[in-house]
Formats: sequence, C-alpha cells, structure tokens
Amino acid sequence: MVGLARTPIILVLLLVACVRSEAVQCGDLLCPDGRVCAKGTCVSASLATACSGHAEGATCNLSELGNGTCRDGLCITGICGDGIVNGIEACDGADLAGKTCVAFGSTDAAGLACTADCSFDKSRCNGTCGDGHKGTEEQCDGQDFGAKTCRDFSPPGTTNKYYQGGAPTCTIDCKVNTSSCTGGWCGDGHKQFGEDCDGDDFGNPPATCASLGHPGDAVTPPACDLMACTFTEETCSCGDNGICPAATPTCVINGGVYSCR
Repeated sequence: MVGLARTPIILVLLLVACVRSEAVQCGDLLCPDGRVCAKGTCVSASLATACSGHAEGATCNLSELGNGTCRDGLCITGICGDGIVNGIEACDGADLAGKTCVAFGSTDAAGLACTADCSFDKSRCNGTCGDGHKGTEEQCDGQDFGAKTCRDFSPPGTTNKYYQGGAPTCTIDCKVNTSSCTGGWCGDGHKQFGEDCDGDDFGNPPATCASLGHPGDAVTPPACDLMACTFTEETCSCGDNGICPAATPTCVINGGVYSCR
C-alpha cells in the first residue's frame, strides 16, 4: 500500500521534469513565452508568424496593427524616423518607449536619446561618478563641467564669481575644485580691472575722497563696498556734516577739525 501511494507523486515529478521552459535567451534579456529575440530585443512572436513563408520585402499583415513589410523575417509596420516606435525599433525620435537611463543601470534618469537608426544612444547616461559624463546630481564629472568655466563659480567663502582665467578641476567625488582658477574676484583684496577698489586696495595712486571730487581731507579714502568692489562715497566726510552741501561747498580745517563753509 505504501508503494502504491507513492506512485502518483513519482509520476508528477517525472512530468514536471519533462516540461521545457519556452523562455528564449536574448543577449542579457530572457524573452518569455510568446516573444522572440530580434536584434537584441524581445518582440511579439506574431511579427515572425506574419512573415512565415513570405519573401523579404513582401507585404504582411498584423491583425492589431494592419499591413506591414517583411524585414529580416519580421513584419514591420511604419518606418524608422516617423516618430513612433514600431516593430523592432528600440526608439524613434522623441519616442523612447517609456524608457530612461535608469532602465540601463543609471542612477540618473536624464540623458537617454535616440539615434538616426532608431536605437538607443546611452552615451549621455550618467551611471556613476567617474564615467566622464556630468549627471544632474553632479557638479562635474572628469572634464565635463556642463559647459561652465571659472567665471560661473564662486571661490570658497564668497558668493562673488571669478573674473577670468584658469580652468576648474573635478574631484574624485564629482565636486568642482576652483583652486586652479585665476584672474581674481571681488573680495580677494586686490584691485583689478573693472573694480573701484577691493578691500584696502584703492589702486596706485590710491583714490581719495578729494580725488573723487569731494571737498575735505585729501588723504582719507572712501570706504569700499566689499560685495560690489565699488566706492562708498558717502563715507567721505568733512567735519560733523559729512559731504559739504552746495550752499557751503568749501571744506576747511581749523584746529584739526574740518568744517564746511
């Protein structure tokens, strides 16, 4: 009785062992039952069935899509370049079949494009820091700075931008390093072309309130706006009243005290 009870179980196991998977290997893909491999992608088996026994270039018909043309043994509707993914096309123009760079192992969705032969162009997909392509979450990657130069970056500790010269470098963690940028910036303490002043540097010879047309001490410089590197002329003074008004334009000194007359 024990042997008879085990017989159905053994038969079931033998039947299962005889079942062969209909899945088809297609490059890195495994095409499920009902789909076939064509040019590295899985397509509906109906594309092949519709061209069975037909010559290359013959007209074929797909019940769900209408008439097409037999190409490489598959019934293809539409043509590459019509902007619609058809048959074995991976993409067509802006139609990327719903895919992004993430579908190809990237950490960044942006960058996927379509070539003229309707295959994917993954060259701009950003997989990891170090692949040489700047992703949207990276400041840079290798020599790719997103078309930015030193003029677009600020030195550490300031919001002002570099003026000109040099080129930024990219760190191994895809951060911008501006240490090789040259040409200075507003706030570096050196007066450069286009600046009135920079910190305590008022040029040579240095500008003074008097040289700017203000009456008063010919030695006293105006203040320098550290963010704009321009003169703050309201700091030029004469006595207790600041810049002399038009009614009393002459600044005189009496006993070490300046006053307007």
